[in-house]
Amino acid sequence: MFCLLQEEAQGIDHAHLVLSTKHLKAHQEHPTGYRMEDLKGKGADQFVTSTASTVPTVPTASPHPVSERVCDLLLKGQTQPAPVMPSWQLRDHEWHHSAWRLDDTFDEQLPWNAPNAFGVYSAPLPGDTELYRWIESEMASGLTLSRVEVSKSTAMLEAFHAQLKRSANRRSISTACNPFNKDFGAAFPGKRQMLVRLKSQFAQTPSGMSHVNVLVAWHGVRRSCC
Repeated sequence: MFCLLQEEAQGIDHAHLVLSTKHLKAHQEHPTGYRMEDLKGKGADQFVTSTASTVPTVPTASPHPVSERVCDLLLKGQTQPAPVMPSWQLRDHEWHHSAWRLDDTFDEQLPWNAPNAFGVYSAPLPGDTELYRWIESEMASGLTLSRVEVSKSTAMLEAFHAQLKRSANRRSISTACNPFNKDFGAAFPGKRQMLVRLKSQFAQTPSGMSHVNVLVAWHGVRRSCC
């Protein structure tokens, strides 16, 4: 039977694809495929980006390229090295903005570049994502948004997660003299209004996360710096 199939397949365009293990585990109807030749010569912790398939029977799972580590695609059981790129969130210390989320699903939508010498990952942000639209809506009048690049620094994320836990521990001490819980605007109506406005901008956190607030911010650069 195999010989008959080989004869029938002669002259038919084909491609060797490695299917996304994440999409297979999620039972997606059309999992993303990565060309086998794109994986050759890459290290286990390097990323490979999906491309539009030339095989009509294998549609792409997303209109945007997605990226995964080579080691996540070529499973090796217990010998598989642990993932390197850090997660945006920590268990029991998760936070999210009302308009968008930074999580593993967000990461899978981006064509990440391998980390540089400082452990920084980067990827262009598509213009039709929730995060891009939110940044665009925050632009001041007269400014134009040309592109957005997402950077994920291993060292910065570790420092942020550590500070998040440290702040929560400091503010959990419920004593009147705790300087981290002092209400600086109690006697000033103007400051109270400012604090109300500030608190409305805090990121959302689950009910299990207490004594800490996260304020989401971003910065841009001039076109000449891009």
